[in-house]
Amino acid sequence: MSDSLVPVRIGVCLCPGAPHADGDFVYLRPVLDLRGGFRVKRRVLDLNRAAQIRVIQSAYAAGIGIAELAKDNQMDPSDIRDILDNKGELAGLMATDQADLEINLAESYLYEGVAEWNLVDEAGAPREVTADNLRQYLFNDYGRVEGAADQADDLYRPAVLDPLVLRALNSSAGTSTNGSISPTNGAGRKRPKRSKPSSTSISPMADTVEIT
Repeated sequence: MSDSLVPVRIGVCLCPGAPHADGDFVYLRPVLDLRGGFRVKRRVLDLNRAAQIRVIQSAYAAGIGIAELAKDNQMDPSDIRDILDNKGELAGLMATDQADLEINLAESYLYEGVAEWNLVDEAGAPREVTADNLRQYLFNDYGRVEGAADQADDLYRPAVLDPLVLRALNSSAGTSTNGSISPTNGAGRKRPKRSKPSSTSISPMADTVEIT
């Protein structure tokens, strides 16, 4: 194991024969690589879009017109109309629950961040860190995965989320957006370790980075 990896205890040892007296550990990369960073940023942008969509829909229901919504959110009126009609390329996000998007972000942190763990199989051989094994031996137990997800968020959020918040703030400096910047639920600041709210609602939206 590399000394640079960040150890996180996920609970008592559940390996066959319980060989680890100190418990089961995952070891996180201290920073994400290029592909991992872009994949996580994509999830952050999805969360931001979903939050903005809900704000637009609520504002329209409260009587704000399409032209004003387009100006406030720096969008084309036709895109606002698509959001209100649940059409267009954002339709999938409109139908996705906010909690599901936040779970997806946490999973992305761990898919990209877990470099090693000490889990072994029935023969005492190390279990490979794969997407299937992460789902089976980590994600299926909230009590074990919570601490790892919290630590991954602390490690990767400054590099992934904070620049998006800063970009949004800079892009709106000196302009009136009628509250379209909404770093709600603690965006860009340290979050508590327990019952952490989402820190991903930032507007206006940053540019999308596509992964191929």
